[in-house]
Amino acid sequence: MFRLSALTGLAGKTIVFAAGIFFSGCSWLVNPSAQQCSIDSDCAARGSSFQGSTCVDNFCVLPDGGAADALPAGWECVGNVKPVMPVKPQVQLTITVGDLIHPEVSVTDAVVLRACHKLDVTCAMPIMGNVRPDAAGHATFTVEGGFDGYIEVDPAVNPPIYVPTLIFISIPLSDDFMNPNTLLVSIADLAALAPQAGGMIDTKLGAVIYRAANCDRVNASGIVGSLDQDGPDTRRFFIINGLPTQTANVTDASGLGGLINVPVGVRSVSGTRPVDDLFIGTVSVLVRPGFFSYSLLAPQPL
Repeated sequence: MFRLSALTGLAGKTIVFAAGIFFSGCSWLVNPSAQQCSIDSDCAARGSSFQGSTCVDNFCVLPDGGAADALPAGWECVGNVKPVMPVKPQVQLTITVGDLIHPEVSVTDAVVLRACHKLDVTCAMPIMGNVRPDAAGHATFTVEGGFDGYIEVDPAVNPPIYVPTLIFISIPLSDDFMNPNTLLVSIADLAALAPQAGGMIDTKLGAVIYRAANCDRVNASGIVGSLDQDGPDTRRFFIINGLPTQTANVTDASGLGGLINVPVGVRSVSGTRPVDDLFIGTVSVLVRPGFFSYSLLAPQPL
């Protein structure tokens, strides 16, 4: 495992350094990108091995005599994600949608998509509206650099075929971006899937689906997402081998999990890795009655 090395420095404190430190002659040089913290809580957010450390000169300092394991491979950025500035004023955002159960079915004629500002919770003034996906399920939007809003997926036919959906862009876009495929749930399939997810769906409440990912945005197994506010009928589930189940405790290699019957409003979802009690980050999503809200659950800028 990648490990932190310890250097006992001024005042007899043990400072833990990541691999960003290197040697040049007799001097210690610290790569600024390896800085670990700004405040003490940043250290605590890096996981259980950092508990009890404090932030001194942007590094986590442990009590005298102790060193610590570094964050696990793939999670080294936790607590130290830097905001990325947009490289151009406008970017192209491509959303891909498909059918969860029947991937061979085209959704082109069934839905329309709208790009919405984050604070426009009803999407009353969409940035771009009524974009139909092409035959491959792709819909492309021109949005401002730094866009961190959401895409609303609405029925294009009556009666509707798919559950209305919100797709959140949880990390501001710095360049053109293709969002991973979002699998829509058909209303016909929902009744059969609901018991596997923990119970009947209350259409006065919403649902949250998350994709857990590591610092490299690779789907992450072994993660559990928790809400800031559960309701009496809220149930947690995971997508295991492509289907929802309540019998699992953490995500599989797909990184997919979710919660049904979630209280409406702006909800926070926090991700942890139970095997080592690593807190990976928190995302905020808007929950509407009868909607599924999709979001990435990954380390976020402080």
